[in-house]
Amino acid sequence: MPGRSLGPARALAAGLALLLLLLLLLPSFAEACDDPPRSQSMMISGTAKPTYAPGDRVDYTCRPGYKSVPGLFTHVVCQNDNTWTPLQEACTRKKCPTLADPSNGRVDYVNGSAEFGSQAHVSSRRSLRPARALAAVLALLLLLLLPSLAEACDDPPRSQSMMISGSAKPTYAPGDRVDYTCRPGYKSVPGMPPTHVVCQNDNTWTPLQEACTRKKCPTLADPSNGRVDYVNGSAEFGSQAHVSCDEGFHTIGTKILYCELAGNDVAWSDTVPNCIKVECAKPAQIPNGRFTNSHKDTFEYSEVVTYSCDPSNGPDPYSLVGQRQLICSAGGKWSSEPPECKVVKCPYPVVDNGRPTRAIGKKFYYEATVQFACYDGFYLSGNSTVLCGADSTWQPPLPTCIKGPRPTPPATLPPGVPGPSGQPPPKGPEGLGGGLIAVIVLASLSAVAIGGAFLYKYLQKRKEGGRAGGAQYSTYQDKSSTPAEPSL
Repeated sequence: MPGRSLGPARALAAGLALLLLLLLLLPSFAEACDDPPRSQSMMISGTAKPTYAPGDRVDYTCRPGYKSVPGLFTHVVCQNDNTWTPLQEACTRKKCPTLADPSNGRVDYVNGSAEFGSQAHVSSRRSLRPARALAAVLALLLLLLLPSLAEACDDPPRSQSMMISGSAKPTYAPGDRVDYTCRPGYKSVPGMPPTHVVCQNDNTWTPLQEACTRKKCPTLADPSNGRVDYVNGSAEFGSQAHVSCDEGFHTIGTKILYCELAGNDVAWSDTVPNCIKVECAKPAQIPNGRFTNSHKDTFEYSEVVTYSCDPSNGPDPYSLVGQRQLICSAGGKWSSEPPECKVVKCPYPVVDNGRPTRAIGKKFYYEATVQFACYDGFYLSGNSTVLCGADSTWQPPLPTCIKGPRPTPPATLPPGVPGPSGQPPPKGPEGLGGGLIAVIVLASLSAVAIGGAFLYKYLQKRKEGGRAGGAQYSTYQDKSSTPAEPSL
């Protein structure tokens, strides 16, 4: 029948088309920064280069069986960090014409479409088994007759320190050899032969021996008043060097240096920064005051300036409120804010029924102190010593003298109740008053005396009862007939 005679030819044509597709999709081993990205729908336009430097561009064209998608880029660029810009899929599969069903049969698309690479299965409506058997036999013959579609060996082994020397081949058969050379930033290990791998008969590569090591950047000298620390303990390619300064100094320049590529060699990304002594700007000038070395515009680390107040034009002098000395500290900042020069004068302190403990003047300026005591018959409530504060008030407030004896604190207080001083009562014997302790001692002695008297009387009764002959009594004896106990 006509439908049966076309089946083998179509199967063979589909197999050849699949073989052509696989050959077009074979990986390229061209080194890029590393190899250029692979795409199922696109391939590199023109001849691949053995190596690619930053800025190199690789253009792509659609593979056979694919067509361009308008508006999409079909190239990649090698970037400075040795990676490629993203590759857009800019091609889509072409479509074959839709097949009409044959007489007494039907056409089935395996993946539901007629795109490039798809399969169309034709079956008879009367009997499907003979057609399937014939298709299986033809597929087996195709596999035996067509060359193997699998590569003898996978991609050659990758190495961090080495790359393929020369141009890569599309396929590798048993016996093929691939030579390697050191990547930029690496050098050959002395005494080791050139490295290569060989595709073996079992479609595996011989082991790849690392024959390259990182190049080293020159050792950096410590800056004056600073030091250089290598993060991983070495100055090899890819390492970092951190620069720090001694106390009182700060860096001018880049603090972190990188050992990176410089042409065919390696070098540090920048020069070692300098360590400059920390300096503070001129402190603020204050009203009614001055500071030492005010003629200078900058001050070095740990340098000290001392403030003082000017003479007052009025009856009262200026007081210096705040820190008298400022120190130039880390970060170019002063140790504290500048002080103030102002008149601070507290009123004459008067405590009724009390007096200062020593002679005092008539004027009281900043930080002047006075101590008080009460007259006989009065007790002091509050703090006995007060100080003239920056706001011209006494701190703490003046005490008072109260008539009468000082009240005795209660002997005991419920738990948690604060005493007159505002503190909870102490725990243990120290928290008891002297009178309460005396009461407890007397009560204990009384209890012992009473207990001793009762014990003595009891023993006397037993002794006298023994001398009377120890009379026996019946449990059921009538009380009226019970003889009287001997009188004591």
